[in-house]
Amino acid sequence: MRSILWMTYRELSVRKASFIIGLTMCGLLISMFVSIEWSLRSRGNRVQGDIDQMGPGIVVVPPDKSIADLRQFDLGSRYFGTRELVDPLIARLSPHTRAVDVRLSVRIPTKDGKLPVVGIDPARVVSPHETLRQLGKNEVAIGRELGRRLDKQSGDVIRIAGSEFSVKTILPPAGDLSDLAAFMPVSRLQAVTGKIGKANVIRIFPESGRDFAEIRELLTDYGSRLHAVAIDRGEIAETRIPQTLASHRYAVYVLLGVFLSFSMAIWTYLDSAQRLIELATVAAVGCSPAGLVGLLVGRSAVVGAGGALLGVALIGGSKWITEGAFPGSITDLSDLLATALCGAVFFSVAGAVPVALNMSVRNYVGFLQN
Repeated sequence: MRSILWMTYRELSVRKASFIIGLTMCGLLISMFVSIEWSLRSRGNRVQGDIDQMGPGIVVVPPDKSIADLRQFDLGSRYFGTRELVDPLIARLSPHTRAVDVRLSVRIPTKDGKLPVVGIDPARVVSPHETLRQLGKNEVAIGRELGRRLDKQSGDVIRIAGSEFSVKTILPPAGDLSDLAAFMPVSRLQAVTGKIGKANVIRIFPESGRDFAEIRELLTDYGSRLHAVAIDRGEIAETRIPQTLASHRYAVYVLLGVFLSFSMAIWTYLDSAQRLIELATVAAVGCSPAGLVGLLVGRSAVVGAGGALLGVALIGGSKWITEGAFPGSITDLSDLLATALCGAVFFSVAGAVPVALNMSVRNYVGFLQN
């Protein structure tokens, strides 16, 4: 094995032109893979974001309450403490979820009856209503049906729990609970109701492929303090769309892999054909057929690994220059690099093996004699 590695190193260091050609070819193919992969991930995130606008995959309410109570805005007097439960829960769920939307849902008595009010975190809310992400400290957004009942329009003033708020907007009809409630920043609602650091609704948006059983397992330590309910968003949203996106990615992987294998087979054959005398000499001095196979396959593996690093560096560098940052997190980048590296080495070796086997069984003694 040491001799094969040494011969591989010497071959690549001496024949620099051939090595650079192979490395460049592999790097361009891997850069194509990286570019397509980033595009597919971005597309998947957009699609999953659209699905999330339909509602959460899981809703957590106080232990003695249900989704029916949530729809009535009647979650009682039991709350989750932010520091004691919500923050640790978010930290535990973070690797397995796309978002966690924490809310405080209450009914506040007014002269017009009990007013459903929902406190949301504008920085983390998941909603089709962009206005909710822009709410100021003393602003509220009102659902269409509630606005009609209270006869309120944008710019009007509404009094809630003794404090005055400006109606920032009347939300467009969505056919869900947002039509019936008023929304304000959760910190402001906690202040006016005296429920500082309290919440009673946690909306969980799992990563694609994570089912309710996996998330519920993460909630077992909080079992007596909460009630988790799975929300059926439909088979198409929960299963078919993620499966279709995954199948598209796998198809791209296979096509690029086959193309890379074919390209590496051609490179290995052309490079070997130009140096038959050198291979014959190596065989004549005692290198076994297995040794020749290891030599040729080892060169392809090194070229594949170098091409993967080059391809990721090319696309990552271009993204950094044009956008000022790498797309995704460091974890995403390292995962992509590992995938590109393993795939490039595997398909490079797969393409080189048939050529190497063919070269290893040639009659090099007769070739040298001729």
